[in-house]
Amino acid sequence: PDWFRSPKVEEFRAEAAELLASEFGTSSFFALKDPRNCRLLPFWLEIFADAGVEPVVMSIARNPLEVAASLKARNGFDPALGHLLWLRHVLDAEAGSRGLRRCFTTYDELMEDWVRLADRAQQTLGLVWPRSAAIAADEVEAFLAPALRHHSEPKASVAQDPRLSPWLKDSFEILTRWAAEGEARSDYKTLDGFRAELGAAAPAFSRLISSSR
Repeated sequence: PDWFRSPKVEEFRAEAAELLASEFGTSSFFALKDPRNCRLLPFWLEIFADAGVEPVVMSIARNPLEVAASLKARNGFDPALGHLLWLRHVLDAEAGSRGLRRCFTTYDELMEDWVRLADRAQQTLGLVWPRSAAIAADEVEAFLAPALRHHSEPKASVAQDPRLSPWLKDSFEILTRWAAEGEARSDYKTLDGFRAELGAAAPAFSRLISSSR
């Protein structure tokens, strides 16, 4: 859990700072999208602080059954591993981004009503988009084309699936509820409990993870 405090990380910190500068230069407004940042957030927050970058977070919850299906098709991962990866990533991302300005949404909302989402994100995050939705519409809709979405499951499928753990089902319920109603601090204790229990149970998953490498 404390890997980012290892002396070895200093090498990566210098490399990350160089990468940030080379990719974004002096840009005053940029986006960084990579699912691995869910796990690497403590590391990147230090890089951002050193660079004078103020991060805001868009948290987009996708149905874990869709994620597992995508990982199986792309990487050949057992669905159980896909479910485990989804849970580990979303719990770490939520805990690591507390205290930052953040907006919660779902993958379905992004695909179905991105204009409304863009307006809500602008208000929630205190941003002003450099282009209007009308001007950006053709480019955005080409990128979010439904034909490019290869896996789709109804939200209810998570609660109904007997293969999924209560950790995963309840985490998905909380995040989708936050997307619809707004973040509720009263759920922090529940999510922290799931995260602690998952961490304690990690050795039980070692064979599953090793077999997928």
